[in-house]
Amino acid sequence: SQSSIYKQKLGKLLKNLYDETKKGVRYNKKDNAFQAFIYVDGKIKTKTFTVSVLGVLAESMAGIARKEFEKETIEYYKTKINNNA
Repeated sequence: SQSSIYKQKLGKLLKNLYDETKKGVRYNKKDNAFQAFIYVDGKIKTKTFTVSVLGVLAESMAGIARKEFEKETIEYYKTKINNNA
């Protein structure tokens, strides 16, 4: 069912929420920027932090943005589960 799919996705996100690795953050050499990303229902959500503007903070800020994406997505999946229950 649709609800069980969202429960699986929610479980993966909750497991990853406190993972300190740089999962969901990539470096874009062309733009000299770090990008936070997450896939939600087949769509990608991104936020970019350029090294030329932020310097050494760019990677950390992308990591923080990724964690925020995860929290937002957890709430989104919870809503979907409750609406399908």
